[in-house]
Amino acid sequence: MIKFITKILVVLSIFTASFASAGLITTDLTEDTYITYNNIDWTWASPVNTASWGTNTLYGPELHAGWRYASLTELDVIRYTLTLSAFTKKDVNNNDVYIQSVEYWNNVFVSLTEDVNPESSVSVTNFIGGYISSDPTYYVNLGIGDVNYFERFYVRDIADRPTSQVPEPSTLMIFAIALIALSMRKRAIK
Repeated sequence: MIKFITKILVVLSIFTASFASAGLITTDLTEDTYITYNNIDWTWASPVNTASWGTNTLYGPELHAGWRYASLTELDVIRYTLTLSAFTKKDVNNNDVYIQSVEYWNNVFVSLTEDVNPESSVSVTNFIGGYISSDPTYYVNLGIGDVNYFERFYVRDIADRPTSQVPEPSTLMIFAIALIALSMRKRAIK
């Protein structure tokens, strides 16, 4: 009976796993999701520049510690100094992939390819064409529909990077003593 129930649970878990979807990542960005240039971290946050795109919600930079909107001067650095190659790396199969953090700022989009037309490289075309933004209020002279297609970038000063907590040696010693005590307790009971 237990084997039958186990088999049923395995089959159900396989079916439910296929319906799972990735959600918004709320932990700090990993080092492979941004680049550093002139003491500033730069991240490609979204293939759209609007807070609401269909069912997708694009969150502001304050969602993660230290991140902020790029100034217009900083956006010019992306346009005129940093090229697409700065945001490109090789994957394990030696294919070019883009350094981006879409899954950290969007609740539906998980990569740059999930744009309006996934079959085309709209994000790359926008980047090369200079259609980049950060704060959506920067380009008030453009129609709202035009600004929506801009690529969204966020920046962070390297001084604002969160530091990881390293346990103190005394904490590690207490943990080790507790493990030794537990193992000795098991032996004493036998």
